[in-house]
Amino acid sequence: MVYDESGTPLSGGLGYCAVARASDLPALVVAETRTPLPDKPLGTKGAGESGTVGAPRVLANAVIKALVGAGVEARQIDFPLTAEEGWRLAQSSSG
Repeated sequence: MVYDESGTPLSGGLGYCAVARASDLPALVVAETRTPLPDKPLGTKGAGESGTVGAPRVLANAVIKALVGAGVEARQIDFPLTAEEGWRLAQSSSG
C-alpha cells in the first residue's frame, strides 16, 4: 500500500499489492524419518500441536494493537476471546 503524507491510502485497493503465488514458492520436499521409541509397545511418540501454540497469542496481540490504535488502554486479553468481549473492550473507553 502507498500512503500520502497524511496517511491516506493512495492505492485503490489490494489489486495493486503483490500477492505471493504457489509458483513463487520453492519446491517442497516431503520426507519421513522413523525413530521408534523403544519404551512404548507400539514405538509411538506424541507429536503434540506445536504448530497451533502461537496462534492464540498472535490473535490476542492483534486485537490489543487494534484496541490501542482506537484509543483503548488494553494490555492483556483473557481467553476465550469472543466477539462480545472485543466489543466490550472497545466500548470501555468511549463515553
